[in-house]
Amino acid sequence: MANEHLDRKIGLPACCDPEKLMERIRTFPISEPEMLNVYNRLYKGNKDTSFGSVVRKIFSKDSFDEAFEKAVKDDSYAAVKQAMDIKGEEIEKRCEEYDISDPEDLPYYEVGDSIHPKIAEWIGNCFAFYRSILKEEDFAKLMNKSPRERCEWLVFQNRRLLLRDKDWDKIFGDILENPESFARYYPCVRVKIIGEEQAGLVRAIVTNDAFYQYTFSLEKESGSEEEGATDA
Repeated sequence: MANEHLDRKIGLPACCDPEKLMERIRTFPISEPEMLNVYNRLYKGNKDTSFGSVVRKIFSKDSFDEAFEKAVKDDSYAAVKQAMDIKGEEIEKRCEEYDISDPEDLPYYEVGDSIHPKIAEWIGNCFAFYRSILKEEDFAKLMNKSPRERCEWLVFQNRRLLLRDKDWDKIFGDILENPESFARYYPCVRVKIIGEEQAGLVRAIVTNDAFYQYTFSLEKESGSEEEGATDA
């Protein structure tokens, strides 16, 4: 487990801990229905019995009703449904043509998988920017520190990327066995991750060896680091 390698232990992020997340949300000056909507949007863990028990314990039936009415109004339902149907057809068509047509699927990339051209171009630009972060002075300074210090720095700098214990174990093993591999991981805690698409891309770079090697060919094809700066 990741905590076995560290002097200070890693806690579960609030976005994955129902009770911890609710404690924070209840400090917000908002109504119960608004709290319910915020809780549902921010929670990133499995919406299982733990998630449900917190909801039932905190919120009243009236809050559920009001939140539902606010989210789905009769006069907008038809338009929303139509937009969802169109989007669904588009996604289905793309899935039939390519193995990967959604950036969130990038962590599952396998050698030989086809990727939608637009996504491949986006990956190349983002990876060029990702690699450009290695020019920072802090990277050079950290390369002069011990592997253990670099591993601890990664953990405590990480604010946005959700990784499993086995992912951390792999990262620590790479850095301990090959000091140069730190170049793969340093940018993951320095880029600004906004949205699930970018999170999926960075997670793939960090956890999937086949995808990481593949991104170098896409970076060459993109031919520009500056373009990626607006996307990563």
